[in-house]
Amino acid sequence: MKRVIHLLAAMVTIGLLGTGDGLLGENQGAEAQADSRPNFVFVVTDDLDERAMEQLGGIRVVMGTNGTTFENAYVTFSLCCPSRATMLRGQYPHNHGIIDNALPDGGEGKFRNLGRDRSTIATWLDDAGYQTKLVGKYMNSYNDLYKPPGWDEWYAMMGDHWNLSDPATGKMNDNGKQTTLGGHSTDVFADKASDFITRSSKNPAPFFLWVGTKAPHSPPEVADRYQNEFTTTPLPKPPNFNEADVSDKPAWVRSRGLHTQTQIDEFEQEYRARLRSMLSVEDLFRQTIATLQATNELENTYIFFTSDNGYHLGNHRLGLGKRAPYEEDIGVPLMVRGPGIPANAIRQELVLNNDFAPTIAELAGVSTPAFVDGSSFAPLLSSSPPSSWRTAFLEEGWPSGNLQVPTHKSVHTKDHMFTEYVNTGERELYDLNADPYQLDSKPRAGNEQLYSTLQTRLDALRTCSGAECRSAEGFPGTPPPTDTTSPRVISTVPIAGATGVAPSSNLTATFSEKMEPTSISKSTFKLFKVTSSGTTQVTNVTVSLSPDGLNATLDPFGTSTTQLAKGTKYKGVITTGAKDVAGNLLDQNPTTTGLQQKAWSFTVSN
Repeated sequence: MKRVIHLLAAMVTIGLLGTGDGLLGENQGAEAQADSRPNFVFVVTDDLDERAMEQLGGIRVVMGTNGTTFENAYVTFSLCCPSRATMLRGQYPHNHGIIDNALPDGGEGKFRNLGRDRSTIATWLDDAGYQTKLVGKYMNSYNDLYKPPGWDEWYAMMGDHWNLSDPATGKMNDNGKQTTLGGHSTDVFADKASDFITRSSKNPAPFFLWVGTKAPHSPPEVADRYQNEFTTTPLPKPPNFNEADVSDKPAWVRSRGLHTQTQIDEFEQEYRARLRSMLSVEDLFRQTIATLQATNELENTYIFFTSDNGYHLGNHRLGLGKRAPYEEDIGVPLMVRGPGIPANAIRQELVLNNDFAPTIAELAGVSTPAFVDGSSFAPLLSSSPPSSWRTAFLEEGWPSGNLQVPTHKSVHTKDHMFTEYVNTGERELYDLNADPYQLDSKPRAGNEQLYSTLQTRLDALRTCSGAECRSAEGFPGTPPPTDTTSPRVISTVPIAGATGVAPSSNLTATFSEKMEPTSISKSTFKLFKVTSSGTTQVTNVTVSLSPDGLNATLDPFGTSTTQLAKGTKYKGVITTGAKDVAGNLLDQNPTTTGLQQKAWSFTVSN
């Protein structure tokens, strides 16, 4: 009864959310033609394993019965921050470079430092006129008042997960202001989501809402109303639970002993708490859908439900966690409902976290940059899905955290998983049809042809990028996403108007998209000296482009020891002859007729 009362109260609250606490109010009265483009609500849980869905019938009804369930959905690195970077940009981890949850190898800090947050699904939709908001978890190690590009509104968790356990101390960045959570996190996030939907519905522009829950991440945060649920639910013990014989496994698994009964009891308590925490997520869905119905937005809104990675609970002698190249860790739940999506449908195709960004972009009618590795699965959301699809994908991982899984690369097909441990030379090969629990790794002897075939597929995937990945995955007839967006300069060093610039300084420009190397040269990246007698081009310069194609550097005097003149004003210019790898010419201000170059001035110190 408490659960019903909570939901009814939440639904009544919908009518009181019009004033809100966000930034969209100034647009609510704007007169504009109705926009028929769809809305998006993307809900990503934290560490939710697929097996838990067997106990979460409410979510299965709300999402699965009313939409399509993907039974072969995977992440390409089973770790929170790398997976979220993949979701935001549509890239394999080896391409976006986020391979851990914190600096120096990962975390939000590295994502920001590399400029990866300057081109994400949020920036693509925001540039196309979408109203955007993030609620809840963004990325690991995020802990300041910075708001990434592309987000109109921002209500993000700060610090580590356990900060949310006490609502009085849980830190949140609320549109650039630090606040405390003030309640059970999932309930607060549900209210924030409903508020945004209600206010956005009064604006003709469509909206994109990302909701990242803490649930069911350890320690699971359970609402008081659910403390007595699942008290007798047993811990699942599939055939690979506390695996008796691991002689076929690599050394890092063989070194682990069997779990004790005390450990197994702890796993069971954790499992039950995880399920309890997810009941609030079911409430979040019901409240969100009620809000969409009340605002007449439900019929034009796609709702996605997934997790950033799977989770093992005693499988293969592993305790509680992720990071391993096993089905429990890389498999995730995925359900989608929305306009034209068949209800109660099941799809068996291989779908990845790489695919979320290009899928949402296609449904929104927005082009994606050439760096995207993933493929839109929008065709699978129709009642007539294509007959052919991806036949393999790359899974990869690096040592991290308390479970030091060695660096590895895997190729996963519908039938097999083949893993290569890069530094040890060990291999694992499983027949997923005959051995779905990965109990018996097949040796090379007697399986030479299969080893060779899978090794060839792995080699094609291990360093792929963009269209190469889609081809290596088995999409030979799938064209790469069409990129028609002009690149622009998103930041410079020195910044525009800077004074006191060191005479030895170089000029650096960061682009919104990967640039064609041959188009970045002295003829497109120029430096001018500005004096009272006129403007003179400095020609003895060298220009280079970083390997990732995103940063151009101009050395003012090449190999000369001469420096910039003290007390003098200079102007940097990047012309419209610069182009991205898709051939689009630079346009610094696309709202102005004709291509616009980038120009900025700065003054050198005396």
